[in-house]
Amino acid sequence: MAIKKYYDSDCNLGVLDGKTVAVIGFGSQGHAHSENLAESGVNVVVGLRKGSAHWEKASEFAATHDNFKVMEVEEAAKAGDVVMMLVPDELCADIYNKQVAPYMTEGKALAFAHGFNIHFKTITAPKNVDVIMIAPKGPGHIVRRLYTEGEGCPSLICVEQDYTGKAKDIALAYASGIGAGRAGILESTFKTETETETPTTGDVKVAVVLKTLASEYWGYVETGCKAAGDDLGVKVVVVGPGAESDIEGQVSMIEQQIGAGCDAIVCAPNDAGAAQGALQAAIDAGIPVLAVDTNVGIAGQTSFVGTSNVDAAYEGGKWAIEQAGTDAKAVIIYGQEGDNTSNMRMEGYEKACTEAGVEVLAKLSGNNLTDGATKAMEDLLSAYPDQIDIVLCHNDDTAIGAMNACKSAGVDDMIIVGFDGNASAVDLILAGEMVKATVAQQPYEMGYQAVEAALKAIKGETVEEVIKIHTSEEYLIYMIGFIAGFPYLGGMSKEIATPRLKSPRVKIEGGSVGIAGEQTGIYPVASPGGWQLIGRTPLKLYDADREKPVLLEAGQYIKFAAVTEEEYKKIEKEVEDGTYKYVVYDKEV
Repeated sequence: MAIKKYYDSDCNLGVLDGKTVAVIGFGSQGHAHSENLAESGVNVVVGLRKGSAHWEKASEFAATHDNFKVMEVEEAAKAGDVVMMLVPDELCADIYNKQVAPYMTEGKALAFAHGFNIHFKTITAPKNVDVIMIAPKGPGHIVRRLYTEGEGCPSLICVEQDYTGKAKDIALAYASGIGAGRAGILESTFKTETETETPTTGDVKVAVVLKTLASEYWGYVETGCKAAGDDLGVKVVVVGPGAESDIEGQVSMIEQQIGAGCDAIVCAPNDAGAAQGALQAAIDAGIPVLAVDTNVGIAGQTSFVGTSNVDAAYEGGKWAIEQAGTDAKAVIIYGQEGDNTSNMRMEGYEKACTEAGVEVLAKLSGNNLTDGATKAMEDLLSAYPDQIDIVLCHNDDTAIGAMNACKSAGVDDMIIVGFDGNASAVDLILAGEMVKATVAQQPYEMGYQAVEAALKAIKGETVEEVIKIHTSEEYLIYMIGFIAGFPYLGGMSKEIATPRLKSPRVKIEGGSVGIAGEQTGIYPVASPGGWQLIGRTPLKLYDADREKPVLLEAGQYIKFAAVTEEEYKKIEKEVEDGTYKYVVYDKEV
């Protein structure tokens, strides 16, 4: 049976007209729900303990929004027609029973963002109120950010008790008010939401050692790692030295994490050679080792989660040359000496320049620091006055440092390209500064997937094993949905069955192959989604310009085949050129 997906057009925000939504708590989800609802025109009160850490922050928002007030918990519960409990599960029952329950009068709605307390009966709601759930599939800061950007985070809604006959309408209105109707709302149950998303991994610890914690980019990676830990029920410890130049300090941290006891270690090495000894000791001890962002390249390493740095830098270099012209001259400010990632980005930038006939005047290290890049750029401007047109940088901090040097020297017409896609760089691009572009990575996703892969390694799942099992079956296409061309495939081996993510990703690239429970499927276009990703196809399952836009049909069978990266790129190019031939075979019975 097809699953109904609701959007804003299916929701009536007017259901909340004349009502007050009381949000109890102002943490990650609390601030996002309450602020989004208020900016959607809903009357909101926030219930907090006066003098708590969040009281001042909530009051600041209230000062600029007439329909937003901050109250004590009891006062808010009394004022609310819809009371949303957004305090930690372990505290929720006590707060509800002592401070909220006395004010849950007939006809009100009691709401949650997680099913735990209702499903396991730590909270028993009165029979004469509605009991609903609105559960955005993302952390609060994502729910808030997407809303402010005019987008939304997908959400579940559930109805446990429908006293008024309008419980679902209220849930949909609330979900629309926080922005979920822009992305899609799915209906579930308290039981399903709770039992399918309860972590079952036990006391699993993943240690993550990053290049540093003192930069914007690595902060994104750290956030992704911790979000995966929260979603998967894994203890995640993230450490990193004060600077990427501190190679010895990072090696010491690796050794400390191994000595402290961890079930897997994820590492972004500042110097792969220096880190190999400590990481090899982990492998010898039976601890899975995974690399994130920068490959270690050690025998026995479980996997690597990162960007194809050569290809990415090549595209950044090509773009800069297109802007400046082939008679331009370039300089490159690279990162840490001996760093694998830095070497690969150098290769990509140089390839773009060589192909276009653009001269690279010089290459200097900025040590991946803003101040280091400022000094490097000052030296380059001094050595090559009025000759430099393009500055190709190995990260966004470096690009900002190069820009600062140019401004100080009175240079205002430079094309500077960064790398990473940090918000600080994007802001400069939008402001029309000399940082004209950045090669965007997905650091949050890298961190998330690295921890995800670490958990699979702990469970004994290998990449090769998953590929072998997944490609051995013929899959029946049950149906096409939830977006145009998405095939729901039956017949997957239970050996690789994997629960959906607790918090769906905001964006999954088209062509991504995923697993949800005992089903597998393929995302035809970029969209939010909560399936576990295991690969990608270069084929276009949906193409609006094709005579038959949707490639597959319900009732057909498909079979996956493993390809090398080289084969993937060849097929991808043929698809783009329109020369790839799709072949349909008769199924042997």
